[in-house]
Amino acid sequence: MPAIARSEGVATPTTPKGGSVPIGELEGRKAMTTRRRFSIAPLLFSAACFTTPFSLTTLLRAESFSLEASPSTVYLKQDDKATSTITIHPAGAFNGSVALLASHLPPGVTVSFDPDSTTSASKVVFVAAKEAATGLSSITITGTSGNLTQSAAISLAVTAATGALGQWSIRSSASEVQYPNSRYH
Repeated sequence: MPAIARSEGVATPTTPKGGSVPIGELEGRKAMTTRRRFSIAPLLFSAACFTTPFSLTTLLRAESFSLEASPSTVYLKQDDKATSTITIHPAGAFNGSVALLASHLPPGVTVSFDPDSTTSASKVVFVAAKEAATGLSSITITGTSGNLTQSAAISLAVTAATGALGQWSIRSSASEVQYPNSRYH
């Protein structure tokens, strides 16, 4: 396959024997295609647009990161707390610190991160108040580093606390329901 040579700031293809062909002479030359008939002209045009040397490795090594929640489903009782862990997975040459935030929390649930900005992992602590809304919610954890933003989802299931019926009791005879401190019997 022909290679690309740079001479005096102009990219030119090289032939299998090492000779070069100016870009303007590529049109109509079948000898400058690979055996599978893919033309190298688009690659040469792209290479000719750069005024400084470049590397495909540099173009492919974009800095980024991803977030992973473990566990991704958290069960939380009212008036209790539960935890998960957010792990930062760097990609390319990324080595920045990621600030974490949570959104879409149900009423009565708060969240904290330890630490709230990290390069590796953070413990996520969910705390439910006694009157926290029960049900399933999808919590979005957002990580930001400079102009990069990524997110992960945690499913949060808030259930009623043990003894949530309060002072109610049902007798096995089912003939009477008692609730203390009330004038109804």
